[in-house]
Amino acid sequence: MSADALGAAIVGLAGGAGNVRAVSHCWSRLRLDLVDPAAADRAGLAALDDVLLVVDAAGELQVALRTGLLETHAAVAALLADAR
Repeated sequence: MSADALGAAIVGLAGGAGNVRAVSHCWSRLRLDLVDPAAADRAGLAALDDVLLVVDAAGELQVALRTGLLETHAAVAALLADAR
C-alpha cells in the first residue's frame, strides 16, 4: 500500500480528519492526538497489513508501522492540513 493510501486509511479509521487534533511520530510509531479516542477503530487499524501494533499510551493513539513511517506521517499531515 502506498504511503498516501495508508495515511488515508489511518485517518479514516482514527475517526476522520476532524477527530485527529495532531499527528507526530517517534522512531517507529505514528502518534495521533484524538479529539474523541472512542471514535477510533483500533481493530480496523490493527488489521491493516502495514500496521504492526496499535496502542493507547501517553494520551495518544500510537500506530507502529512495518515500513514507510516518515512518508506515511507526511501523508497524514497533508490530509489534516487539507481538511482544515
